[in-house]
Amino acid sequence: MKDIEIRVGRFGAYLQQGQGDDRKFANIPEQMAPDELTLPVAIELLAKPSGERKLGVDPETGLEVIAKSGRFGAYITEVFQKR
Repeated sequence: MKDIEIRVGRFGAYLQQGQGDDRKFANIPEQMAPDELTLPVAIELLAKPSGERKLGVDPETGLEVIAKSGRFGAYITEVFQKR
């Protein structure tokens, strides 16, 4: 199993498992007390689906459009190619 780290970003605490392109992320619920975040709970949070769903392709840009679920609710974004 890859290491699981607790990190704090602009929008609050989150979990990160792994490094590089293979890393996974999961938000830590704001209402969760620090003593409730055990290793089994962290594994469960990371195992939940990311909420990402492919919607199609933008006819103007040709980029893939996806729906995601973030800390502040659902949003839609385009998948930009890496440079």
